Amino acid sequence: ETLRKFGELPLPAAVAVLALLSAYNGARLGLACWLSGRAAARGWPEAPAFALAFLTSELLYPLVFPWYIATAADHALPLLQPAELGGPLAVDLLLLVPSLVAGGALRSLRAGRRPSAPLLVLGLAVPALTAALGMSRMAQVRAAWDAAPELTIGLVQGNAPAGTHATVEQLQGHTATLAASGVDLVIWPETAFATSYNDLTYPVT
Repeated sequence: ETLRKFGELPLPAAVAVLALLSAYNGARLGLACWLSGRAAARGWPEAPAFALAFLTSELLYPLVFPWYIATAADHALPLLQPAELGGPLAVDLLLLVPSLVAGGALRSLRAGRRPSAPLLVLGLAVPALTAALGMSRMAQVRAAWDAAPELTIGLVQGNAPAGTHATVEQLQGHTATLAASGVDLVIWPETAFATSYNDLTYPVT
């Protein structure tokens, strides 16, 4: 629907573009599986081989709009906190561990074997420990946030017609009004002016 509405494409063309985009995005997982299979064929342990292949594909596969499996935890904020230390790939790895353990346990059951107890404990411990540490870190950040000095922020909007720019004089005038009221920071629109920043002169400092 997005392609039809904003791309102004007929339905068959929109479906074709969506199919190509989906296939290209899905090929990243295909790359991870191929790398994992190659590593396993050379004697690598399956779980570490897949984890490394998966992280490699997430890091190197080119995407127009990059995204990571870590996005799946966007509503579980404690699980996202390791991104502070290792970016989205750190979250990816921590999400992979319980998934790989569960997959290994299911394969063992299908083969008539009992799943490894230490691995099951690992699969439960990693997300639980990650969540506990994440909640602790979030509490630290909230405490620092509450103790931080407050700033007064002003927003300037020139109300220029679509496709045009507000004049610099307009924005400067609004900024002067806000500065007189004691704001600490003034934010201008994304397309505030169509000239070099160094060419502008401001009456307000």
